[in-house]
Amino acid sequence: KCLYVYPAVEMARRLEKFRQMGIADRRARTLARVLAASSELLEWDSQGRIRVKDELLQKAEIVEQAEMVGAFDHFEIWNPAAWRTASSVEDATIEDALRYVDF
Repeated sequence: KCLYVYPAVEMARRLEKFRQMGIADRRARTLARVLAASSELLEWDSQGRIRVKDELLQKAEIVEQAEMVGAFDHFEIWNPAAWRTASSVEDATIEDALRYVDF
């Protein structure tokens, strides 16, 4: 459980993929509805901050503190305890993932 934050350019690229899918693609329509219902367009304030709506913070169980984690084309906002659990991956699992992605 975390929040994904994409720059506008990257989000536009991803939305273009949805536009290319046909209206008959039921799975794509479902995903589009779910993403749109749980997304928010954010702007940085003059001090470089963003304000995430409470509903999204509750979904990610973020209360008082948050961890921001870079993930190449976006960053993620995590509850610190959830991030510790998610990031405690064994080296063997990372090696398997690297072979899968051919990094």
